[in-house]
Amino acid sequence: MMYRKIAVSLLICLGILMAGCGEAKVNNTTLSISSKGGVTQNIIEPFSAEDGSLDELKSMVLSEIAGFAGEGKEAISLKKIEQQEANVHLLMTYPSVESFSAFENGKVDSSDLATCFYGTVEQAFQDGLVGNVTLYEDGDQTKSFINTDTLKTRGDSHVFIFDNALNNSLPITISLPHKIAYATEGIKVDGKNAYIEKEAGTLIMIVTK
Repeated sequence: MMYRKIAVSLLICLGILMAGCGEAKVNNTTLSISSKGGVTQNIIEPFSAEDGSLDELKSMVLSEIAGFAGEGKEAISLKKIEQQEANVHLLMTYPSVESFSAFENGKVDSSDLATCFYGTVEQAFQDGLVGNVTLYEDGDQTKSFINTDTLKTRGDSHVFIFDNALNNSLPITISLPHKIAYATEGIKVDGKNAYIEKEAGTLIMIVTK
């Protein structure tokens, strides 16, 4: 969902969220990236009459989407919005990580843009997104690790770089199209999925096999 735009202005806080696959509920939002680079976001948030009506929320979301598309940028979609007891369920899709990042950063001052990148390690270095880093196997500090110099040798590998400001510093699960090899310390890795619980301003880096 529009974490930095709609969630802050209307709902304020994210609550119980839904995973991106099927209807299995989890306690945090899930951002799923497909092999073609598309992004799917499946969310459930607390929602009551005090927050307004469902129609008002839908209109607000669609207005943000229309404004984004009106600037000639890639189209995004609200696939579903419905009331589920004390929650509202939203399903958002984006054609690319770039469109997701641009949309989330759309109303933020240019000096406060949050990073969201998915591409090759080589491209990340070219874009100046990789500083002095240490990444651990499965995000586990007790396992093997690689540093910046070693990472440069994995130019064809894919990397996901993310500032959790885009999720209001709340827990999030990232689902990638390939199994994860190395990640920032403290990230819980399970195959292609990474559970993140970091403050805004902290860059998360995940390298796939």
